[in-house]
Amino acid sequence: MGGKSIAHRAASYRARRAMLKYKMSDIFKEKIRKEYPNCIGTFSDCPEAIANPDELPEQCKKCPIFVESKYYEKQMNKETLEKAKELAQLFQELRK
Repeated sequence: MGGKSIAHRAASYRARRAMLKYKMSDIFKEKIRKEYPNCIGTFSDCPEAIANPDELPEQCKKCPIFVESKYYEKQMNKETLEKAKELAQLFQELRK
């Protein structure tokens, strides 16, 4: 009582076999999520080392792992402020 029927178990086995997953642990395995700056070597163009996470390597700016990290907002806020200051200076020079 309370168990799965033979037909249900057989259907589950066929579905797992179609996905080439023979064990339930293959399907529900916990994913190891690497986060910036411990993501070195995830992609082929990753830098060899990240000494200071706040000093962003050029390759990391478009990396999906970096975009999802907490460092993304800090870095993008800094860059936005720097660009705004540059534009303000440019407009002041144009007015003169």
